[in-house]
Amino acid sequence: MYKRQQLDYDNNQYNATNIGYNIANTDGDEIGEGGGIYALNSSVDVAFAVFISNQVHDGHGGAIALDNSKIGSSHINSCLYYNDKCTYFENNRAEQDHLMGENLGGAIYAINQTEVGSADFPFKAYFKENKADHGAGIYLLNQSTANIQNSYFISNGELGSGDTNDNSVIKVHGGGSEALIRFSTFAHNSTVSVLNVEGGGVVDLRGSIVNDINPGNKVLTNDASTFNQYCNIYHEIISVGFIVYPTIIAQDPGFVDVENSNYHLKYSSDAVDRCDLNGINEFIRTDLDGDSRAIDIPAIINGPGAYDVGADEYNDVIFSNSFEPGASSGD
Repeated sequence: MYKRQQLDYDNNQYNATNIGYNIANTDGDEIGEGGGIYALNSSVDVAFAVFISNQVHDGHGGAIALDNSKIGSSHINSCLYYNDKCTYFENNRAEQDHLMGENLGGAIYAINQTEVGSADFPFKAYFKENKADHGAGIYLLNQSTANIQNSYFISNGELGSGDTNDNSVIKVHGGGSEALIRFSTFAHNSTVSVLNVEGGGVVDLRGSIVNDINPGNKVLTNDASTFNQYCNIYHEIISVGFIVYPTIIAQDPGFVDVENSNYHLKYSSDAVDRCDLNGINEFIRTDLDGDSRAIDIPAIINGPGAYDVGADEYNDVIFSNSFEPGASSGD
């Protein structure tokens, strides 16, 4: 692990702390949690942190394992690293179940009343290509909670083709465990379902895009636990069971350039100017890029409100950088 130096003090811009290529439990004795960080009865802030290719073998939490702890990503300034993704998880893995039954939490594993983010400071991060048997991105267990906002979950899992079963992107297990997910984007993950809630857990999904169109991929796996929803865009309805306006079904939610991993919104996207803050207590400050929410585009007829669905708020920029031509799609 090494720490990049802080840059550009006047503009509050920073390079990131890098935590990468660590392996927990290389001897395979089932003693080893958290490939990058293990926190017990602790408080951790991972703002301006990049977690890449950390692993735990026969354990949980490829990047981070938390037990009765709190974790935040309270960055409010911009970054100069990994395309402004201030908190970034890529290719972290909980795998190789030679001794254990299942490996949980490819990026984050949270147990025993752990809090991932809070109502005042929701957790915001970019999760890409992380893998685990359950919860390739995040796994919550034993009354653990997550407040997630303005986050991307992209290309997590491999549909069980490697050393992981890839059953879900986020899994919430057990009474008292709860994930509140606001204004986030799930796209092109290769897991059985995006969200898995069981054992009395709760998932509350609002203002978010779920566009995982790999064969057999479902929005939800639910064993009669609680799933609340409002103002989302899904790629399928069968697993959800029902939707009520302003939620819609759309195979193409209007991303700018998926082939080049640009999940910002086009002007023509159904996600633009669609949501209000119904059922959302958090104050929605900005999107993941730092653009203010909501930006009301005058030419677009609003849904219940002017907040855009997903992690990106479309920004109708005509000129930028001292009148140099700028992109007219979200940035």
